[in-house]
Amino acid sequence: MCQTKKPKETDAIKQKLEHYAAFQRRIDNQIERLEYLESVIGSPSGPNLTGLPGGGDDGTSKTERQVLKKLELQQTIRDMIAAEAAEHKELEAMIEQMRSPDEQTVIEMRYFDHAKWWPVCAALFGEETDYEEKADKYLKRTFKIHGSALQALAKIYKQREGGQESSPKAIKRPEAGHLIHTAGQHCEKLRGQKGIKGDKKGLKEIT
Repeated sequence: MCQTKKPKETDAIKQKLEHYAAFQRRIDNQIERLEYLESVIGSPSGPNLTGLPGGGDDGTSKTERQVLKKLELQQTIRDMIAAEAAEHKELEAMIEQMRSPDEQTVIEMRYFDHAKWWPVCAALFGEETDYEEKADKYLKRTFKIHGSALQALAKIYKQREGGQESSPKAIKRPEAGHLIHTAGQHCEKLRGQKGIKGDKKGLKEIT
């Protein structure tokens, strides 16, 4: 008979940290999508070989639909960045309560900076005189510090949240009617242009 695996005291905080790291990656991917959409809006389209009209069922043109999609994605990214900032602030407040600087560094580099284990190890022990010849030993020490860091953070998290992991906040979507109206305004600016080349946009430019 199979026994249910008992959850570890660090499971909740580790799940929260991993969610935050994955959320950052999701935002980066959405920004890449936005850059792609910006690069194709207004670009010359190929011939219509189907014989069907180019407009949508709602009377919008292809360009208007592309602009509408772009506006929706821009708003989604803004909401995601706001949610990410709130989550980062919450985690930072807990990390500040940790007593060990090394444990703080491990958590920040792994889950905020997405660093691999060797760069984390080098940040902690790279200045040791025997680091090169005993790098494997220091890597094991890094793993132990990570484990103790999770335990310390788990205790802080339990005291802060009562042991219950807060659910990610739902992202509010903009109203479709407002976006369609705005898309029409954008398309007025697009008419008469041969094409629009999307500029690179970082997080600061989007917000």
